[in-house]
Formats: sequence, structure tokens, C-alpha cells
Amino acid sequence: SDPENVAGGQDFYAIARDTSGNLFINERDNGELWRYSPSIDTWTRTPIMQQITGNADVTYPDGYSVKPDLIRVDENPGSHGFHTYQFNVPSFGGVVFVNGKVWVAIDYELDFDSQAEANAGVTDISFHGLVKVDPSSLATSFHSISGATNLRGMEPDGNIIWITDQSQSKIFKFDTTSETVTQTITLSAGSNPRELSLDGSNLYVALN
Repeated sequence: SDPENVAGGQDFYAIARDTSGNLFINERDNGELWRYSPSIDTWTRTPIMQQITGNADVTYPDGYSVKPDLIRVDENPGSHGFHTYQFNVPSFGGVVFVNGKVWVAIDYELDFDSQAEANAGVTDISFHGLVKVDPSSLATSFHSISGATNLRGMEPDGNIIWITDQSQSKIFKFDTTSETVTQTITLSAGSNPRELSLDGSNLYVALN
């Protein structure tokens, strides 16, 4: 429940539960993961988009921890001046709790204009992969998946996560211990794989 409507107006997509009963929900508009602790009725949020650091021309007007998708770039002496970019994360990736961590599948691209590149040294950012989140500290680390463009379903299998890529018609086998993809299954072109289910012997995939 959320009687204070703290999470009102958010674009939540997928949810997972850890062994302490906390709920983790990815928020697609702002690029965040929200944690809800039912025992104390408290929401905590953390960004799951990588922060641009080391560039004095780049700032986060509302704070990186609150709106990591809102970025302002000093493009002077260009005609745009201080240019504010409002990005979002139109990602349909899942969330699972595996091997003591929360794993979020995410795809996003930050496309800056030519003045940002020329006057502020900012380059476009593209990330397709998994974000590992510590359920207690909410510390994050980023693990890109080569060849991925539109990650969708996630199915735990011990310390393994099976992940579909809807656009590439692939299934990735990700080992959370080595934090690497150990197998890639290529399906027929146009299969559009979405969610998965495992019965211990067989992996079932919903295709569209």
C-alpha cells in the first residue's frame, strides 16, 4: 500500500522481492529503481542511469539522485546557451533478485546535439545491459551486454538469469557470479521473444 501516495504518477514496470521482504520496482520515465520496505512503510529511490562525471559543463538541475534523466549542458558560446535535455528510459526490462542482488534489465540512449559535442565535449551515451543493485545500500554497477538492444523478460535459474531481447530475437544466459554472458541463443528473425518460464529442464519463451 502507499497511503501517502509517495509513488503517485510514476511509470512503474517490473517488480521483484528480496529475502527481507523489500519490493524493488523499476521506474521507466526517470531512470530509477524504487525500493519499498513494507515493514516500515518507506520508499527509497536510486538512479539506474550512469552519471556523467568530470565535466563542469554538465549538471543535473534537480539532482542526479532524483532525476538522472534531466541534464543541463553549458553549450556556450553556441546559440543554445544552457541547454536542458529531458531524457527518459523507454525500457521494458524486467527486475529479478538473484545471488543476493537486484538485477534490472535496461536500455537507454542519451542523444546530445552537435553544440553539446563541440562546445562541452559531451558525447552520446548508449547502454544496453544489466544494472546490479545492492538491496541494502542501493549501490549500483553496470554490466553491458554486447549485441543487446531491447532487453525484456528475465527468468532466474539459480545464479543464472535468462534474458530475452525482443528486437534481436535472442536469449542471453547471464551468470551473476562471473557477471558475464555465457551463452547466446539466436531465435528465428522476427520472433519477438518476451517473457520466459523455466520448469527445471526446459525453458519456455513467449513469442509474439
